[in-house]
Formats: sequence, C-alpha cells, structure tokens
Amino acid sequence: MRRISEGLKAALKWLGVEEGELWKTPRLTTALSEVGNKDEIINTLRRSDAKEAQAIIALVDVAPTKQFVNDLPLEAFCLATGISTKRFFALVAEVVFEENQNRALLIASKGTPDVVEATIRDAKKGSAQDKKFILQHGRLVPVPRTSFVTFIGNPNIDAGTKIQNVALPVTEDAVRRMGDKFNLGISSSPKGLLGGSPVMDVEEGESEDEV
Repeated sequence: MRRISEGLKAALKWLGVEEGELWKTPRLTTALSEVGNKDEIINTLRRSDAKEAQAIIALVDVAPTKQFVNDLPLEAFCLATGISTKRFFALVAEVVFEENQNRALLIASKGTPDVVEATIRDAKKGSAQDKKFILQHGRLVPVPRTSFVTFIGNPNIDAGTKIQNVALPVTEDAVRRMGDKFNLGISSSPKGLLGGSPVMDVEEGESEDEV
C-alpha cells in the first residue's frame, strides 16, 4: 500500500478522486518536463482556448488553498474533469507549438528588412544571384511560372475525367520534349498498335497550348 501525505489525502478528498484511481493513471510529469514545473504547466494551460483546458483551470482557481494545488498531481485534475492525460498533454503542446510558431514568424518579420538591405548590398557588390532576386522582385526580369503535367484518358476512367497524378514543376522545354517523343512514338508504330493507349494532355500554368 502506497503512503501519501495527509495534505494529498485531503486534497484528493476535496477533488473527489480516489487514491487507487490516481495510481492507475498514466503519469504526466515526465512527459511535460520540457515545459517546466507544475505552475508553469498550469500557466501554459491558461493560455488555451479549449473548453477542456478551461475546465481544469476552473478547478485550480476554486481550490480552498494554494497548498491543495501544490499537493495535487496533474493527473488528479485529469481524473476530476474526465480528461485523459494524453489529451492534457496535447492541450499544453498545442499552446507551446502555436506560441513558438508565432514567435518564429515575428522574428522573421522583424528581421526581413535587414535581410533585404543585405541582399541589395551584396547585389551591388556583384552577387549574380542577389541581383537576380532583386530584379525579379522588381518585375524587371521574367519570373518562371510553375507548370504541372496532367494525364487524362485512362481506359478505366471516364474520358472526360482529369486526374492529376504528376504534380512536379517542369520547364517549357521539357514539356516540348515530352510531346515530341510522344508524337514520334505514334508516327513510328504499326497501325493500330497505339489505338487503345491513353491520351496525354499537358497543361502548363495558364497556357492552353496543346502538345
């Protein structure tokens, strides 16, 4: 039989959680150690908009004393609210992930002007790649468009159905070569050999040209 402090017994009784249930519940402390101690984890949970997170915070805020919160493990709050420890972990992780993403975007946005100035300085010094970036940004030189190859006419599919089973950027020259090779194959094959073969339709950006 595990021994627990009188303070924890009183806190569990207030929370309505049986001691035996607590020991059967998966532990959270190690999994959330990267976030910090219990106070830091609870404060992180406060920043969540999820109803489950607010349910746990509501219990924390109505605890008779701060000592009750200190004595109670996080798992006990999960049992009292019917929230799994896995979900508790996810709620905390969601907040940490979102805040770190937003912080990274903020840092990137703040540093962008410095990066642009440095790029311009390097372009003036003779960097061909930086010159290209600056000229393309100013629309003084063409910016390559992304192209996609789409195949249609699979014998097992309705002839009017388009299936995009290749979504790799290709150059205009590559598309022409593919078309030339296809046409050459038709012209050099015996009559009827390619009669049942799928037809290849190539779409490039906004162009309607057929290959």
